[in-house]
Amino acid sequence: MKLPIFAVLLFLVVPATHAALVDWDTLIDINEDKTTEWKISFVYDEPVARTDYFIPADVTDYSVTGDGKPLKCKLTIGPGSLILCDNIRAKDIVYKIKTARLANDILQRFRLFSQKLSVTQPTKAFSVTVKLPLGAGLAEENQLLGTALRPFEPEFGAQDSDGRRIFVIWRLDNPVIGNTLFISVVYEQFSEQIEFALFGIIIVAALAAFAIFIFVTHYKPVQSILPVLTNSERKVVEILLREKKEVDQRAIVKETDFSKAQVSRIISDLVNRGVVEKVSKGRKNIIRLNKAVKAGKTTKSESKIKEPK
Repeated sequence: MKLPIFAVLLFLVVPATHAALVDWDTLIDINEDKTTEWKISFVYDEPVARTDYFIPADVTDYSVTGDGKPLKCKLTIGPGSLILCDNIRAKDIVYKIKTARLANDILQRFRLFSQKLSVTQPTKAFSVTVKLPLGAGLAEENQLLGTALRPFEPEFGAQDSDGRRIFVIWRLDNPVIGNTLFISVVYEQFSEQIEFALFGIIIVAALAAFAIFIFVTHYKPVQSILPVLTNSERKVVEILLREKKEVDQRAIVKETDFSKAQVSRIISDLVNRGVVEKVSKGRKNIIRLNKAVKAGKTTKSESKIKEPK
């Protein structure tokens, strides 16, 4: 089947029943390699026995479902491609089609996607959405000065984004059979170098955030308990913070000039309040900061505040 018959089918599609087409939606995803993926949805008010769709492009793969179930259809390649599904009974018809490259490089840095889409049967609503590749953006008006191009056409289209990708949508209510949309979008695909640079910035920011997190969770909590300690207790804890390891109780006595009994009493208070731990090794007492304090967990010292002496 060649173009003349295709052309007739394109403009003279007659429903096999008296079912009315309520909604006709076409979504075109442009891929980074300039190929496209189409999703055409027909919604009828009652089941139909036949459906077909003509696409003015070379189809590389396709599938069709009716009310969510796979349909057996026939693909005829023209120029263009006709998909015909006969002997069916379904209200919601969905075509999923993959095509060869349809976008073209223009003006050195931009790409142009354009298609002619026609209304071939009565419908209450007709819409076409073209979604740009990930990382692509529409050309600006001032970037196309001196050309006959615009960022998108027809001008009544609306630009929007789903948070990841930019798209343009055109809508027609109760269009006349034969109405044709000559749609086009001019876009720029970000280079791999820019994407790599953005990735590097994200990695550096993540490492910086992690370093701040480690500092806050492992060091700030220890320092934050000092104001709630007495002067004597603070001196003992500051020695442990400075040494960053276990300290012999006798070394604390020597450095603070406190008596053995006074240091023993201070350490006992700190142990009871969950600030430090005391471990006996032979005839020595080894003092270290409590693991809970290092991890930033609540200690008894935070709820039992003493007035400094």
